[in-house]
Amino acid sequence: MPTTIAQQILDHVETHLGTIPGVTVWGNRTEEVDKFPALVVVEGEDKPDNDNTGVTLITMSVGIEGHVQATTDAELRAAREALYAAALAKLLADTTQGGRAIDTNHTGTERWTDQGEGHKPTAGFSAALEILFATVEGDPFTQAGI
Repeated sequence: MPTTIAQQILDHVETHLGTIPGVTVWGNRTEEVDKFPALVVVEGEDKPDNDNTGVTLITMSVGIEGHVQATTDAELRAAREALYAAALAKLLADTTQGGRAIDTNHTGTERWTDQGEGHKPTAGFSAALEILFATVEGDPFTQAGI
């Protein structure tokens, strides 16, 4: 079966993030993260807009969760911010996601710290992206030229 344009974009995001040295990348991981540093690509909702021209414009929400571990608070914050900066730099350097999207926008970020019991402290972030792309109306497998 062919791959939808949405899945091609998600695959590109995961592959592109995987080029950050020393970082493990997963797509839609349901288990607790146990390897650090790590990024998890989380699929969100699609918002299609059919404009009666034979093209469907789709805004796809994608979350990027970053996870780090360190010994001290200062190291934890520095590791989180370094991973956050590296992930956003990768994804926003090519807002077309390898020519599959029209645009990519960063729409917000949440950060957290977990002092945890029985493990080193962890910290992370959740960055929200909206990726705009176009398909032929009624055909999620075919990219529409705009």
